[in-house]
Amino acid sequence: MNRFAIALSLPLGAALLLQANPSHAITVNVNNIDYDVSIFTGSLSQFIASGLNRPWLTSIADATLFADQYNLQDSSVQNIADPSQGQSSYFGPLFYTGNDIFVAWNDGNGLPNFDGTPFTDDYLCDAFTAYDCTPQGINWAYGNPTPPSVPAPLPLLGATAAFSFSRKLRRRVNAQKFTF
Repeated sequence: MNRFAIALSLPLGAALLLQANPSHAITVNVNNIDYDVSIFTGSLSQFIASGLNRPWLTSIADATLFADQYNLQDSSVQNIADPSQGQSSYFGPLFYTGNDIFVAWNDGNGLPNFDGTPFTDDYLCDAFTAYDCTPQGINWAYGNPTPPSVPAPLPLLGATAAFSFSRKLRRRVNAQKFTF
């Protein structure tokens, strides 16, 4: 009975452990590929130093697609200062494309328009002439392609089969008599 309980509990425990840490990423589909997009909070220099993956890097068009898809699922915004105008805008997470340019969804209630119409556009990170990207609390987006999903029972069945095979192999080895 004890062996049976162990045989069932090990794969079940492993499956539960794997399920205990759900991803907080938002899945977006761009160019027929699913990506998990997550948020890094910090300054631009910290974000660049993190080395996190940005599949939209160097492409404003791709960054715009990502920002639009992300906004469909999470339209929360952050206040980013524009020192040149003495005001600020309200952006979703910033999708950095390099050369101090980012793309973001703008709720339309700050600069550059005040009519309340949301839109996605590219902006410049420059503490003197455009948006200030140096504060610590800015939300930057990063993403990775989503791994293909495996139906839930398959890993559990595989672990059970491997455990069963190891028990049979152990019994066979123990049954042989080694004579020298």
